[in-house]
Amino acid sequence: MSELSLKVPQTFMAQLEKLAAKRNKSVEQLILEYLASLLQPPPKLLQERYDRFLAESGLFVQMTEADKRRYAAASEDEREELARKFGQGTPLSQTIMEDRGQPRPTR
Repeated sequence: MSELSLKVPQTFMAQLEKLAAKRNKSVEQLILEYLASLLQPPPKLLQERYDRFLAESGLFVQMTEADKRRYAAASEDEREELARKFGQGTPLSQTIMEDRGQPRPTR
């Protein structure tokens, strides 16, 4: 790794230190990230900028195809079936037990 030494005015350094502290980073880390961003080709479209931000932020994850299938929206037929079941006025726990084939509780 190469080393770079830079002389900056004290007021400039103080501003960098405040900004780095605000972002929970070191001044060196802040400057390296900024320099790295200068070396990347500029995004052509605003959507590309958003996509890059989301990818680099680490705040979001890509769902796998298995997850997408697992959490897919219910079909119209499934929604109608659920509406029919829950529209009967029976308690949800009882409906679930009946779906599982468990006997209806006696009182």
